[in-house]
Amino acid sequence: MLPTIPRRRLLLGLGAVLLGCAPSAPPDTPRAAPPAPAPPDREVGALTELLTAVGLDWLVLLEPARILSLIWLRPALARVLQDERFDALATTSGVDLRVASTIALAGYGDTVAYWLRHRAEQALLRHRFRARLTSGHHEQHHGHQLDSVWGLVGRSPLGLVTVGPDVAGFQYGGEEKKGPGRVAVLYALGKLGEFPKVAEDPVLQRLEATLGAAPARLYLRGPFEGPATRGLRGLLAATEGLGLALTPVEPQLQLDVILEGDFGPEPPTRFVELAWRDLVVSDLGHLLGLPEAAEAFAEGGRLRLRALLDPQALAAGLAAATLDDARAIMAPLDTTPSDPPPSGPSSGRAPHEAGDHGHQEGEPEPEE
Repeated sequence: MLPTIPRRRLLLGLGAVLLGCAPSAPPDTPRAAPPAPAPPDREVGALTELLTAVGLDWLVLLEPARILSLIWLRPALARVLQDERFDALATTSGVDLRVASTIALAGYGDTVAYWLRHRAEQALLRHRFRARLTSGHHEQHHGHQLDSVWGLVGRSPLGLVTVGPDVAGFQYGGEEKKGPGRVAVLYALGKLGEFPKVAEDPVLQRLEATLGAAPARLYLRGPFEGPATRGLRGLLAATEGLGLALTPVEPQLQLDVILEGDFGPEPPTRFVELAWRDLVVSDLGHLLGLPEAAEAFAEGGRLRLRALLDPQALAAGLAAATLDDARAIMAPLDTTPSDPPPSGPSSGRAPHEAGDHGHQEGEPEPEE
């Protein structure tokens, strides 16, 4: 007869047996460290933060998306913007200039730099840019979201710099190592602080503050030299910088022209009126439909002219007179070997050596 075992002791015994037969737990293994978080997007404020003021001749700032948002202005704009070249450009480069939020074009002698904030993928822009190069292709990764691609189309040097998720710059002409594209890379890396940016130029800052946030602005940087000093009835001789802005004021466009300089205690506003009249009666003035009525006045020591323009007449004249020039200016984005070099506003300053921008002779070139 088997001895009677209390249930409690039986369960404890079975538990001990089971625990003794169970395999021992493996030693703790170190866990893999979680992947480091992706660095934040490289941010670019104003596009002028990437452009140097050294050697700058002219600057154009545009906000196409803002302009095209004005329904009443679209019929006039269609005369200029509904062009097959824009469609082809969007297909071949990945950039549709008509929907870019901001565009900055800058002229440095024979070199033109484009910067724009776009909606495409940066990798797509670089891929399509590489596909258009005919020789000399090479590229460099400068850091997080900072890359450049260089090469030739025919004999024309071209460069592309992509910064952050949505900013791209194109350099047409000049040299890779000393041109505005290289300078922009160094600015993005926080280097080259001794060379002023366009956003830091005191004359351009004063013009910007006066013209406000117009969606289309043009700046010519003085001092003006040679025959250019006779321009505007001789006013350019004392002008440090000229600014022009177009502001939509339905149903017209308000034109503001600012001359920044030293015009003495009694600024000669009469000469501004005469210069405007010269333009109105010229062939270009007739073509653009410029009105005779304009107001010239002195403002804080500077000279200012204001006129109201007919957008339909202006667009028709621009389409007839400058569409070919506008296509040439777009050449950095869509160039064939037979394309002429781009053109832009002329400040009358002496031409610069190609690629001398952002670097002065005798100084060591900054390294990354």
